[in-house]
Amino acid sequence: MIIVLQLFSTKLVYVYRLQLTLFNYFIGLLENMIFQHFLATYQVYNFAPRLGLESFSNRLINFYNDFYEWIWMHDHFKRLQDPIIRAEFGEDFPDLNELLKKSSLVFINTNPFIDFPRPISNKIVYIGGLVQDSAPPDSKILDKRTKNILDEAKEGAILFSFGSITDTTKITNYMRNSILNAFKRFPNVHFIWKLDKETIKNQSELFKSFPNVHAFEWIRQTAILAHPNLRAFISHCGQNSLTESVTAGVPVIGLPLFADQFYNADVAQKLGFGLQIDVNDLNGPNAESILAETIEKILTDPSFRQKAQIIAKKVKLTPFNPKERLVKWVEFAAEFSDLSELDLPGAKEMNWVVYYSIDVILFSTVFVFILFWVVWKVLKRILVGLTSILYYCCLTFSKNSKLEERRKQE
Repeated sequence: MIIVLQLFSTKLVYVYRLQLTLFNYFIGLLENMIFQHFLATYQVYNFAPRLGLESFSNRLINFYNDFYEWIWMHDHFKRLQDPIIRAEFGEDFPDLNELLKKSSLVFINTNPFIDFPRPISNKIVYIGGLVQDSAPPDSKILDKRTKNILDEAKEGAILFSFGSITDTTKITNYMRNSILNAFKRFPNVHFIWKLDKETIKNQSELFKSFPNVHAFEWIRQTAILAHPNLRAFISHCGQNSLTESVTAGVPVIGLPLFADQFYNADVAQKLGFGLQIDVNDLNGPNAESILAETIEKILTDPSFRQKAQIIAKKVKLTPFNPKERLVKWVEFAAEFSDLSELDLPGAKEMNWVVYYSIDVILFSTVFVFILFWVVWKVLKRILVGLTSILYYCCLTFSKNSKLEERRKQE
């Protein structure tokens, strides 16, 4: 039997008790929790608001952000779960982190071409795009109203969605008006905005003043992104939305709200197929200008679309599609169950001191210091000796010179 679980699922205890084959399915990129120590500044947790090694300030922020996440993941979360699990299943129940490390495989819901490169375990298999590939055929077909809007958008259209979780009724009046006024600056561009039913109902009169803005309670996102007239996607940058946008070759304007969305928005910006706006700026005094200028840049700079389309082609032509990778690896792991040959050293074999060679660095530092100290002492003795010899020679030469002068005088 095969079990596929989310990372934080407490059903993990049943997998252990029933001796099932475990496949750990991560939402986003949380492999750090299992496979890495928090100090690895080349890789930040996917909840990190800032990325990049190009400046000291970014690395400093990453370090403390990673440390906080590491403490939360490894200490706080574990401290809450362990007593509950052990009370139910016995004190002999193994450590959850160690149990997670024994997962046969780890499937990551992203694609390596829309992520930052990092050293990872061989147990990690990228299956980003599986959700889109498995979507029903009708989800890829536009409804009549949306199709008409996109077909008529000869100068382009932009999709705007905060996803299915965000409550758009909580958008402030100022932010909503700033967004609409920014859209109004592009009268020939059509904007498809996904909003909650209540928001659309309450603001129906307001939307009538913006003929190029079309409010929808529900959209077929994949189908809209695939339309040739779509020029950009203003998104919260959830993992699936980012994957769908890249697969369609559509540039992104990121408005991340929480969790991995900050990481995903940074990926889009760093890889050159998107820009990012701090959502708090849309409540600021220059909200309208900030959004309008970002849209203008995306629409007028062809490099964003070109980069998105190049990555889309790479994703499409990657050997073996997500479904094939998933099926083949599941069959392989089900055949052998134990894939311990792929295990990375755990905390017992390699704690953070060993992982980062702190002991080796300290030993080498002390050794070099002692070596320099010994060399300095030896050189000092040699210099003192040479100085003494030189002084003696000079003194002898001076005495001999004086004696010679006296002889001449006599």
